[in-house]
Amino acid sequence: MTWLASRSFALTCAVQRLARRPWATLTTLVLAALAIALLLALGTLALALQPAWTRLGAPTQAVVFLKIGATTADITQLTSTALSQPGVTGASHVPRDAALAGLARIAPGAALPEIKVNPLPDAIVVRFAARASPEETRAAIASLSQATRVDAVQFDAQRHRRWHASIALALAIAGGLGLVTLLITSGLVLVAHRALAPLDPDEREVLHLAGADPGFANLPAALAGALLGGASALLAIALVAGGMTALAPVTEELRSAWGSDVAWSLPALSTLATLAAVGVVIGWLGGRCSHR
Repeated sequence: MTWLASRSFALTCAVQRLARRPWATLTTLVLAALAIALLLALGTLALALQPAWTRLGAPTQAVVFLKIGATTADITQLTSTALSQPGVTGASHVPRDAALAGLARIAPGAALPEIKVNPLPDAIVVRFAARASPEETRAAIASLSQATRVDAVQFDAQRHRRWHASIALALAIAGGLGLVTLLITSGLVLVAHRALAPLDPDEREVLHLAGADPGFANLPAALAGALLGGASALLAIALVAGGMTALAPVTEELRSAWGSDVAWSLPALSTLATLAAVGVVIGWLGGRCSHR
């Protein structure tokens, strides 16, 4: 047989080998694609978010300033009102004298000019849950602003919106990666190793009797592995691209909230081609090693 004819015959054998065990082949393909997609998604996401890591922060509290002359009863009632709001996890009173003392500690030279009358009001520090939605915080702030004896409410709504959008994206990705990891682990332990198992215990002997050398006897398995590796890499790229499309509304909200041009996207075509080539090589080596 010529070199081309022998390789064509080996490729035909490889395809037949994969087709004879469709479920094992499909399982291996999906699991390998998920593993590659996991790495690709993590890599692209880390690169996309790297410039924004230092700007992420959790604005978890609002400060409610009472009018001068607010009584203890006013403070108690406002604290109860704050604690009754959805998303609020705590509220604490900061007396006006304590606020003045704190201001003195951070003043230049740790001293303030002599003040005969304390101009600062009492305040209530309201703490929100880390996952409180922007709608919940807006409703709570509006309710507190209209409460009796309230002068003003300080809360950075835009910063909270940024934080919430970041958390939503992180949780969606973490949940998906957790499910993918579970599927990969279960599949690799239970069934993946069967996909390239020898189909016929006498196959190698028959090839030897026909005059095939040891290298050619291993060639169909190596080609089957290469086909699986390449197909897995391509499927992984498609999965990541589909995931990016599904998460597009969340990522767009994140970009809008931060006023950023950071974009989560696939790498350049040359990088994706290299990834597919690596999948082919690893599959080739795996196929040869599985029959040694």
